[in-house]
Amino acid sequence: MQKGGGMEYLEEIVRFKNGINKYIKKSSEELNIIDALILTTLKEKPDTLARDFSEIFETDPSYMTRNMIKLEKKDLVIRKRSGRKNYLFLTNKGEEVCREVMGTKNEILKELFTRIDSKDYRAGIRVLKTLTEILKEKI
Repeated sequence: MQKGGGMEYLEEIVRFKNGINKYIKKSSEELNIIDALILTTLKEKPDTLARDFSEIFETDPSYMTRNMIKLEKKDLVIRKRSGRKNYLFLTNKGEEVCREVMGTKNEILKELFTRIDSKDYRAGIRVLKTLTEILKEKI
C-alpha cells in the first residue's frame, strides 16, 4: 500500500471532481457534474428511463431523483409517465443548456487531456477501474 493509505489519491480525486464542478458552474444554470451528465445523456439517448440514471452513474436512486427534481424546477427536463415507466426529456431550455454543457465538456476534455500522454492516460484509467472494482466487491 502507498504511503498515507491511499488518502492522497482520494484527496486528488475529490479535488478533481470539485474542479470539474466549478468549471461546469460557469454556465448560468449552476449545474454540477451529475446534472451535466444527465443532460448530455438525455441528448445522446433520449429514450432513457428516469430509473436508468442511478444504474448508469452507479448511485443511489433517491440521489438521482433529487437531481432530476432540481432539473425539472429549472425547466431543463420534463418527466412523462407511460404506464409504470417515467421517461425524462429535455425541454427547449434544457436543449440550449445542454449545448452549452457539451461545449464546456469538450473544452474541459481538450484542456485536461492534451497535457497527458497516452501511457499516463491508460495507467490512470486502469487505476480508477481497479479502485471501482474493489469498491464494488466491498459494497
